[in-house]
Amino acid sequence: MPDAIHQYEKVLEAYPDNFTANLLLGQALVLSGDAAAALPRLKKAVALHPEEPKLHTLLADAYGRLGEKTDAAREQAEALRLKGQ
Repeated sequence: MPDAIHQYEKVLEAYPDNFTANLLLGQALVLSGDAAAALPRLKKAVALHPEEPKLHTLLADAYGRLGEKTDAAREQAEALRLKGQ
């Protein structure tokens, strides 16, 4: 996982608005136990594609892991809204 994280960081140095690199780095950081570092990457991915419910779910998970229940609930609600529920 550290190699993947390093590679995504290198891509983002050159292309900070790269959706895929922001998303994958955010996911990798969450999976490695660093939800706090994942937040800016996942927020960027959401900003680039706000209509994607899965992104809001991933962001909600990161917030939840940090104990930020209000933010997690907001993002989960947005995901459900976007799914049409």
